[in-house]
Amino acid sequence: MENFQIPDYEILPSFLFRVGSLSSFMPLLIIIGILTVLAINFIEYRYRSSLWKRSNLKGDESKFSSRFINAARLLFFGKATGTRIFGRIYRILLFGSVVTLIILYLALISDVILIKPVMNNTFIQGYYYYLWSIVVNCAAIVLFFLTIVSIYLRLIVRPAYLRTNKTDMLFLFGMMLFFVALIINDALRIAIMDRPAYESGFFAAYAVSWFFKNSDPVLLENYYIAGWTISLLLAFVLILLSSIKRSFFSIYLPMHLLNTKPVSLQQKNFYNPKEIIPLKKSGFGQNRLSDFSSELLRSTDACTECGKCDEKCPAMIAELPLSPKAVIGKLNLLLEKKDAQLSDYINADELFSCFDCGLCTEVCPSGVDPLSVITGLKRHYVLEKGQIPPPLGQLFRTMSHTSTSMDNCCKGKSLNYSELPCVQDDIDFDYLLFAGCNYSFDPDKYKNLKFLIKLFSHHGIKVAVLGKEECCCGDAALRSGETALFEKMGKINLRAFEKYKIKKIITVCAHGYHTLKNEYPILAQSEKLPFPEVFHYTSIIRKLIEEEILVFKKSINKNIAFHDPCYLGRFNDMYKTHRVILDSIPGVHITEMRRSGPLSVCCGASGAVNNFEKRKAYKLGEFRAMDAYSNGAHLVTTACPFCYDSISEGVKDINQQGIDVCDIIALLSMSIDEI
Repeated sequence: MENFQIPDYEILPSFLFRVGSLSSFMPLLIIIGILTVLAINFIEYRYRSSLWKRSNLKGDESKFSSRFINAARLLFFGKATGTRIFGRIYRILLFGSVVTLIILYLALISDVILIKPVMNNTFIQGYYYYLWSIVVNCAAIVLFFLTIVSIYLRLIVRPAYLRTNKTDMLFLFGMMLFFVALIINDALRIAIMDRPAYESGFFAAYAVSWFFKNSDPVLLENYYIAGWTISLLLAFVLILLSSIKRSFFSIYLPMHLLNTKPVSLQQKNFYNPKEIIPLKKSGFGQNRLSDFSSELLRSTDACTECGKCDEKCPAMIAELPLSPKAVIGKLNLLLEKKDAQLSDYINADELFSCFDCGLCTEVCPSGVDPLSVITGLKRHYVLEKGQIPPPLGQLFRTMSHTSTSMDNCCKGKSLNYSELPCVQDDIDFDYLLFAGCNYSFDPDKYKNLKFLIKLFSHHGIKVAVLGKEECCCGDAALRSGETALFEKMGKINLRAFEKYKIKKIITVCAHGYHTLKNEYPILAQSEKLPFPEVFHYTSIIRKLIEEEILVFKKSINKNIAFHDPCYLGRFNDMYKTHRVILDSIPGVHITEMRRSGPLSVCCGASGAVNNFEKRKAYKLGEFRAMDAYSNGAHLVTTACPFCYDSISEGVKDINQQGIDVCDIIALLSMSIDEI
């Protein structure tokens, strides 16, 4: 124990400042420098805060404890989706080491400044000091090697998902030099002290000190002074760099996460009835800074420009002109421009290339929500400026005149309601089956609809349809920014629901399910109308299977890949239901796509993009078909009619033999005896 005792002189000066004549004012220089840099950071942060407060929207009111837990989870582990295993390990080591060093040095400072003067004692001594020095050294070594890895990835490997800028590289090289300087400084200090055994806890510096053991002590002290001068300058530069926005080390990232509840797409609604009445200067939609929430404005500073949103974005895959990262960057530029409008920086071609799939928001590790910016600006373009792609205008006219989004209705094709149980027939039913446009005007899907009604009826579930009184749910209009048209169509359906006293609704379309479940209740509330409970047909099928009411008899010996529709999966967390159904069919082997679950890529049929960029939108259907084919799937199935159409076109285009596409209802009919 004697070998590990710390000398009587104060710990802190012996570590940093006890060097000849500089011992008296070196601490003062450091304190002044640190306070100066912190003051600069504080002033900059207050300035940015004043820019975020230009928002007229109410901020987050969630508890600080929940925000703190969310911030810690994102910083240490990354987001559950979009964060690679290597990325999670990197984050744990990085922030774990930083927190460890902060805690240990705070303990050291409190020991010297508070405990020793007040209690005339110290707890960092003997073996505690030895253990303390080992942990400090390990944390510093880990940070040093992580810095080397970061530089290597950015300069040599350059993966597509990892993007950086000059500020990031300056920070990384500064960090590397800082840790090298710290090790050399400690080595000089240990050499000056004649390499005592208790300093061997700093094993890296202790090893380096061997090279200085026979050097002149005066020369070593001069080197030590120079080394700490360089270290302090580097530390000040690094702290100053942390005030720079849109960098991976920026202080704005943890501050944003600490002040914002987790961004979630679950049950997200795109409808705000207040936006139909232009009470604010900027008119309809969201265009000026005051139209966006303070959290969203703050998140533009927290964005690290990592490029994950662009990497995953289906518009980028389809070679459309939209970049979610650029959208956030342009909104960030507006912060310092008074009365600027976002529509001056983002044109209609960019904006209406968005599929509204939400994948950019889902994968963002910084809690940024590009989807909300895009959808808000879409509403401004449509309702205020009237600048939309001509085919989209034609879609709105079709929906307004025919109450459907399908062109087939204009060609004399329509659903034969006499073959289906209708609410007008005064029959007893448990659920209203909301057919939707696609199943109403596509002959093949109409057959599937009839089978589904027959299947429900055979197993004791009575359903009926609205028939000619059913109007399009308005999904395509709402996603494209035509909120007024959505309201018009929604009110028609709501009055029909009230007229026939509908209590429960089953939908067969993923988009119809999301719209009726999450956005119709808001419209119903504004109209003071009751609203029924909404189910997707697959959740009813799953219930029948789990209660052993529905049993599949026929075997389907195929490798099947399930494509997760965006508006069932990401927006409503329906992932397991479809796999439970497939698992219950004899002979089925589920072959997951490489991009499945929360990371499932949009099929290309969402956001009404395929109305004016059909060729590029169908490229995503081809992308999904190849994803399934490359994993050995014989069949791709899905629970959304629009996904089915897009992937079917994709299979045709790649012309791969041995792979087919079918609706999950058609798959059920293959495995059920005649009913």
